[in-house]
Amino acid sequence: MAGPSGEADFTFVSELLQAIEDDPTAIEARKLLADQYALFGWQDSAQAEWKKVLELRPGDKDAKSSFRVNKGPRGMKFETGQARSVPSSIARQAGDDARISELEAEIRSLMADAKDLVKDLQIYQTMCPDLDFSGKIADVKAIADGRSRAVLKVRQPQSAHAVATSVQSSSKPEDAIFADLDSYARWLRNEHHSSNLDKVRDATKRRAQAIKEVLPIAIAFTADVAFMHIEHEVLGKVYQNEDGTTMGLEPIASIPRSNFWVSEDGYAWDMEELASALKVNRGVMRNPLSKEMFTAADIKAIVRHPLGKGLAALDVKQHSLTSGIRRETIDQLEKIAGVLLEDQSADAGKSRAAVDEFLSYSATLPDEEQTALEELRVPARDSHTGQAFDGSIGEAVNDAKANRQCFHKTGDFLKQAAQYLRSQARSKSKMPGGWK
Repeated sequence: MAGPSGEADFTFVSELLQAIEDDPTAIEARKLLADQYALFGWQDSAQAEWKKVLELRPGDKDAKSSFRVNKGPRGMKFETGQARSVPSSIARQAGDDARISELEAEIRSLMADAKDLVKDLQIYQTMCPDLDFSGKIADVKAIADGRSRAVLKVRQPQSAHAVATSVQSSSKPEDAIFADLDSYARWLRNEHHSSNLDKVRDATKRRAQAIKEVLPIAIAFTADVAFMHIEHEVLGKVYQNEDGTTMGLEPIASIPRSNFWVSEDGYAWDMEELASALKVNRGVMRNPLSKEMFTAADIKAIVRHPLGKGLAALDVKQHSLTSGIRRETIDQLEKIAGVLLEDQSADAGKSRAAVDEFLSYSATLPDEEQTALEELRVPARDSHTGQAFDGSIGEAVNDAKANRQCFHKTGDFLKQAAQYLRSQARSKSKMPGGWK
């Protein structure tokens, strides 16, 4: 523990508070704390500590010379059995309540100012990626969240196993792990004087993984979520988003923690925006920015998130639609695709005839299969640009019919659609009424 500096020292106060929390009978720590409170001008708090010292050690000379019942001059002697005039309990309570209310108002104001400063610092960090403000941002963020002690005092971390054990009894395991990883990252920087963010990030990630391995399967994912927020709020991670903004062109720094999520390809999301975009696309789990499909782990995280739970049913519906398209229809898709890709005539007569033939065929299909052709979003890739996209078979054929899309591009998509449907057929068990 660092010694007193002779002036008000918040870090020293934090260490003293921690020492008292660990050992409530630590008399010397209480004496030093009373002295620090006096330096701050917090005489009531100082007197409370001296009083506690006297309760623990009634004959203590320092406490007897410093404790003042009537808020008289410092140094008044405390004599056992001496008659004293004391303020009424009501008056003392009123004074304490007023002081507490004043302190609470000051703390709320400080937290509000810190919250605004965090946004400014994060935006500035995005504009100046060569400068590293991550440590300062993390400290100001802790103050904004009401975790000032995390800034003043960095405790020796517990073992990962001990943390995981305590997390299991927490009603908010994600928050508990975040608090531990936050303290651990600060400890690494302070104790080891590490300015290398990559080393701090790697070590913190290993700790998150160690905690995860001890947790029950049902809540193991919370360690990953907590580390995701640590990277964002404490370690200053840079994401793939262009200009550091969301789909709605809002700064990533402005996303509240309850909405914040990062996909495995490095894009940061406001889950409210992402869920809306995926619903518009009928539940197809495709990254709206990169156009690539989300990974299985990403999809699991999306539908597990409170803002993404409604997407699970849409995703299931998309998978079920593939079972409603029969093999005969897939054969027809391959047939029309071949014609559209091979037709090089000036009037595209063969292509027009093939489109009309498929539309006539699809009109004879059962309603369920027609719905599948219209609503199933098939993943594909532009053969020229390599850009990933998705579309429905019915939409593509109708676009070709109305000259909204060239026949060759439509043929390329329908060929990929047929391949996709056949691959789905091979990966599924045979279902009644499907894949005949």
